[in-house]
Amino acid sequence: MFPIHFKYHFINQVNSTNNYIKNLNAENGLVVYTAHQTAGRGMASNTWESEPNKNLLCSILLEFHFVKIEHQAYINMAISIALQTVIKSITQKNCFIKWPNDIYMENKKIAGILIENAIQGIVLKQTIIGIGLNVNQMVFENKNAISLKNILNHDLEIKAILQQLTHEINIVYQTLKQGNYNYIAEQYNQLLYRKNEICQFIINNKICQGTIVNVNNYGLLQVIIDNKLQEFAHKEIAMINVGC
Repeated sequence: MFPIHFKYHFINQVNSTNNYIKNLNAENGLVVYTAHQTAGRGMASNTWESEPNKNLLCSILLEFHFVKIEHQAYINMAISIALQTVIKSITQKNCFIKWPNDIYMENKKIAGILIENAIQGIVLKQTIIGIGLNVNQMVFENKNAISLKNILNHDLEIKAILQQLTHEINIVYQTLKQGNYNYIAEQYNQLLYRKNEICQFIINNKICQGTIVNVNNYGLLQVIIDNKLQEFAHKEIAMINVGC
């Protein structure tokens, strides 16, 4: 398998790296990263809090022509695994994937992913992967956030972390290219935040208790509620009291 040859493009300030990369005639492996996003985005309408020059904010364009549309959930799983691997390697501490694609450490969010797939016919034309990783920021308005510096008590080199991340993405990209979907799913589910624990959720504006058991091949969260296995897409269910 031929590795991806990543090309790094730095821009000092941009509204959103995902938006920026969409307007380029980009090829597989382009990485756009910035010191400051004026309108950084999370999933749905969420925003991403980040001080200038403190965190890793990047978007990566990848081509997944070999992944069928019905298998696109594995892309999210693979990238989540790569990001979790980098964070654990740097901190030497356990961290987990909070479904669908946030990384949690010490019951706080340290990183998030925004994946946007462009579909052409029955294939994926291209995928833009936006990643925000809290690196050197120490204080957050969101009390549910944490950074690498909060954990390690020293500054880290952001570009070096980015290069480590693209190395891990290369690995999971090749795994997907080989069609090893079961391996990706197993790894993802082993790293699932609060798996097999009783958690509180909001479903249809009501609070209930349930136990996360798995994420299926379509990226749906499987939760046992009232002794019944139920499946949820993103925004149909929200975990609360994550730090309890």
